Amino acid sequence: MDEAVIRKRVIELVDSISTMPQSARKTTAGGIYQSDLQPQEPLDETLSHLQVQIKYLLFDLEATRRENRYLRQLLENRQNPPRKEDGEDGPPF
Repeated sequence: MDEAVIRKRVIELVDSISTMPQSARKTTAGGIYQSDLQPQEPLDETLSHLQVQIKYLLFDLEATRRENRYLRQLLENRQNPPRKEDGEDGPPF
């Protein structure tokens, strides 16, 4: 996507948010990431802040994926214990 198109869409988004009632703008979606931007900040600063937030979200997403893979491996190993080879009846005494 072209940067000019992204800028245009961000400006449209900011305009649509600014026309919302004040009560609707104060509510959050309950997520842990809340913007601390002021409405009067320049577009370049807003985009820079947005880029940083996206990088943090991607970092968290990758960490969550790694953790999920690790936990799935633990579950699979727990459900499917290694099979004993022929001739192995148990630990030698």
